[in-house]
Amino acid sequence: MSTGHEQLLSMARDGRTKVDKTIKPPSGYGPVDHVFYRFQERWRDEWRRIMVSQAGCEALAGEWQRGLRQFDESAIRQAVIVAVSNCTMPPVLSSFVDMVEQVIAERRERNAPRNHELGRQKLNEIKALLNGEDRH
Repeated sequence: MSTGHEQLLSMARDGRTKVDKTIKPPSGYGPVDHVFYRFQERWRDEWRRIMVSQAGCEALAGEWQRGLRQFDESAIRQAVIVAVSNCTMPPVLSSFVDMVEQVIAERRERNAPRNHELGRQKLNEIKALLNGEDRH
């Protein structure tokens, strides 16, 4: 078993810094509080390494709040689920914004009105082609 000093040297050799375990998720930043909490829960030390300090965490939360303010909270929460489920490392803000936009686009597709008459017409055309009929 290695000592704390040996672990610190090993981390320095790998280019990793010591993690400040006192960094807590921010509060007062709306949906960003939830994002940071879930990211810290999922990626622990890797997420804290990005923060560097509690002041860095607050600054980053403000940046994320400005970057996400145009989105509704439910889309942001859904994107958190996507990120936590699919990413091996915590996403940067621009990647997370892309995830939120994808969630919104998928919602629009699901809720798009359907033209049933056009669907029946196309289905009849396909049936005619399969039966060898020329309907044009």
